[in-house]
Amino acid sequence: MAGGGIEQVGALQVGLQADGGAGGEVVAFAKHRREVHALVPAGDEGVHAGGLHHHHLGGDATGIGQRQMLRPRAEDHRLTVDAARTRRFAQHSLVLAFEGTDAAGKGGAIRRVAGALDPRQYAIVPVAAPTDEEKAHPYLWRFWRQVPRQGGITIFDRSWYGRVLVERVEGFCAEEDWLRAYGEINGFEEDLVRAGAVVCKFWLQISKAEQLARFRARQQVSFKRFKITRDDWRNRKRWPDYERAVADMVDRTSTELAPWTLVEAEDKRFARVKILRTIVDRLDAALDE
Repeated sequence: MAGGGIEQVGALQVGLQADGGAGGEVVAFAKHRREVHALVPAGDEGVHAGGLHHHHLGGDATGIGQRQMLRPRAEDHRLTVDAARTRRFAQHSLVLAFEGTDAAGKGGAIRRVAGALDPRQYAIVPVAAPTDEEKAHPYLWRFWRQVPRQGGITIFDRSWYGRVLVERVEGFCAEEDWLRAYGEINGFEEDLVRAGAVVCKFWLQISKAEQLARFRARQQVSFKRFKITRDDWRNRKRWPDYERAVADMVDRTSTELAPWTLVEAEDKRFARVKILRTIVDRLDAALDE
């Protein structure tokens, strides 16, 4: 099952090329046309700009049989469809937001998604505490700065939902600020979607017992020890507070335009495949409109 999900996103890798509006599939399609025309004798009207239909070879003059020269019409049609979808993605962008409990596997999931994409096309934005410059602007300013242009992809490792999660629970902002943030966030995401962005939001959830097991495993492996901090242990003590904050967040910000995808992350492989398939399905829906 994991291979299927990864394979689907990998297949979109070329289809998502959008530099200059035309991507890799367009180049591949054009190359395929040139190769076929080069093999067909001059003056053969069986091959034309509209397609490779009804072509008949009178023998094998070139030494290459018809099955070797011409791809099936189904493959020809697939290349045509992929080229059209590539052009359509040039009018869109992809925004991925990853949230979840500590040790739920956000980093691993992001690496799997990024591994299926062209490195020239995406950016990963790790979200930490705001800088002094960012504090001097409205809350969403620092996220607007990272929004991808059309044809691009931005992956947020944590996101603008920090205001209604950690800032709410830890008291880093006033109650009126995080209450107001629900409407601001919905407006922000609506603006993105109206401008052509496909917004995918993932909440990765594990049980408290599984989190404890992963924390202990991290402590025992030297190259993973950096992942566990005092803040992680402290946050565990506020598990009920975070549960309430997450429930409110999903209830108030899962919209038709930008729905939340809740990911059961006890099994890392299952979680990653669900995320990949969700992205593929959302892109399919957007490109087929």
